[in-house]
Amino acid sequence: MAELLGVAASLAAVAVLVTLALLVISIAVLAALAVLVVMTIWERRSRLRDSERR
Repeated sequence: MAELLGVAASLAAVAVLVTLALLVISIAVLAALAVLVVMTIWERRSRLRDSERR
C-alpha cells in the first residue's frame, strides 16, 4: 500500500511539473506573438509616417 502511495505521489509530481512546463511554454508563445504584433504595428506606423513626409 505504501509503495502505491509513493508511485501515486511521484506521478502527481510529474503531472504537476508537466503542467507547469506547458504553462511556461504557452506564456512564452503568447509573449512572442505579442512582440510580433507590436513590431508589425510599429512598422506600419513608421511606414505611414514615411509616406506622410514624402
